[in-house]
Amino acid sequence: MRLFATGMVERMMNSLKIPDDMPIESKLVTRSIQRAQHQREQQNFEIRKNVLKYDDVINKQREAIYKRRNEILDGEDFEEQAEQWIHDVAEAVVLEFANPDIQPEEWDLEGLINTMRTIYPTALTPQAFELETLTTGELAERFNEEALEVYDRRTDEIGEEEFRNIERRVLLSVLDSKWREHLYEMDYLQEGIGLRAIGQRDPLVEYQNEGFTMFQGMQDEIKNEFVQYMFHVQVVREQQAEQQATAQQSRLRYLKEAAEGEEAPA
Repeated sequence: MRLFATGMVERMMNSLKIPDDMPIESKLVTRSIQRAQHQREQQNFEIRKNVLKYDDVINKQREAIYKRRNEILDGEDFEEQAEQWIHDVAEAVVLEFANPDIQPEEWDLEGLINTMRTIYPTALTPQAFELETLTTGELAERFNEEALEVYDRRTDEIGEEEFRNIERRVLLSVLDSKWREHLYEMDYLQEGIGLRAIGQRDPLVEYQNEGFTMFQGMQDEIKNEFVQYMFHVQVVREQQAEQQATAQQSRLRYLKEAAEGEEAPA
């Protein structure tokens, strides 16, 4: 009451020294209490409304993620999406090592190829390119064409249907992992975003902008990790797994019998 009541009521309460356990029947005091309660409720409402604005940012991102998850679980074909992501990843790596604003002779082709090899098994070498006429577009297209050929060979080796199932399982796993990390990062961002008000910036606007940037970064990470997984995933069929398990058991049995033989008295 002393936070919201008028100075007159505060002075009256202090001067009369009314005990805490005495009922207050004055209409003036009652109206002051009602006004104070109304102001407090308005403050709490503004706080809740502000929290909902922050939550709305996450909710929109959650809708996009769960829409993609449902598409995966419903068995949607991601072949075209995977090919587009391969193109995007190859182009991003090329632009990282081949700046179009400088001469091709200054490009780090060795670093480019080494990085590409972490994504897919490229056979291209620096000698495969004519630097005099080479452009970043042509460079990206060469890697993209080769990567898609490798991807198609993997599809044929594993089988079309099984490979499409692997795409969905890998994408679902990467999506869930990156989304959990993103939620932790958004919580951390929200904890300190209020300090932006000291710099005369709206914390909510800052949260929305940085949240969008972080969400875009998460999507790029999903894309990159998915492409790398799909080029390196190893499929162990049930028959092969059984053969490997049998061979492992035979090896362990042999080692055990050999050890027992050494321990036996002469």
